Amino acid sequence: MTGDAGHLRLARPPRKKDGGRRHAHNYYLLGMRRADAGAGEEARTHLRRALDFDPAFLPALRALADLEAGAGDYPAAERWLRQALDAAGPNADLYFHLGNVALNRNDPRRALETYRQAEALADATPELRFNIGLAYLFMGASAEAETAFTALTLEQPANARVWDALGCARRQRDDAAGAEAAFVKALELDPALNDARDHLAQLLMETPDLRRAQRVLEGALQREPERRSSLHLLGMVYAASHDYAAAAACWQRLVDLGQASPEAYQSLAAAALHLGDRARAGAALTEMLLLYPDHAQGHVQLGLLLLDEGESADGWQHLETAALLAPGDPTVRQALATARALLARRR
Repeated sequence: MTGDAGHLRLARPPRKKDGGRRHAHNYYLLGMRRADAGAGEEARTHLRRALDFDPAFLPALRALADLEAGAGDYPAAERWLRQALDAAGPNADLYFHLGNVALNRNDPRRALETYRQAEALADATPELRFNIGLAYLFMGASAEAETAFTALTLEQPANARVWDALGCARRQRDDAAGAEAAFVKALELDPALNDARDHLAQLLMETPDLRRAQRVLEGALQREPERRSSLHLLGMVYAASHDYAAAAACWQRLVDLGQASPEAYQSLAAAALHLGDRARAGAALTEMLLLYPDHAQGHVQLGLLLLDEGESADGWQHLETAALLAPGDPTVRQALATARALLARRR
């Protein structure tokens, strides 16, 4: 072409108006790659960029919810799931995950309500019915939980986790024999299921057969030497058997691993006192309060220990801190009364 006609362009079909969704999908894929690589913040950046192009892009909303739930930020996970529901409308899968968030937030009643919303929209999957059973279990509705898990054992007889959950429901109903049978069945199906060993050990700790509870927990630790729950329970078994040195070793192991809960520090301190090692008890409680400064019972324990050692000012300060943290706690009030009586006798 020559002249002005040379500037004319060939006619093309109009572009489809889906560029935003295409870009959203590309950023979603980038985000998932970074998430798989463990780069959470980069993943979040890409996924939010996907939503800039398409605010209703469900895969990105779900992925962001999963990232936040995995990081323990359940309020943020719930916000993303609510946004997804606003975009998609009633959706069984989204309600299922929203129920999981509620369960992780220790709100089983709300979880159950949300699971029922999922159930009303689609046929209930085994996973949904399992989590409904968990919600009942955490609510203390053990009969309903047992019914749910029993039905699942008939449907999935080789599922070890279902048998473990059934054992927990039976234990909650004070059916010790039935609970033990379910835990044993779970371990027959999956010898690596250490959750079932912990649950079986807890059941056995309520009987005189502490030696068997010890063997069960030792079996768990053979498979997972740094398993926090099993170490703590083994310490409790040793303490119940009055072997305070072995108990203290379990809880000290948790401290050394950097995995000690306040309860583990308190138990270590109590074991040290049984062994006559007041300095070790004080050191354990002091370390605990550096990590958990708002733990009222820790302040009570350390305060009373210091008062008994004659360190009245420091001891009283810890008790006053406990009173500020938990003003309505009867054990704190009792500790203050004990401290006042002790100080009065010394005057």
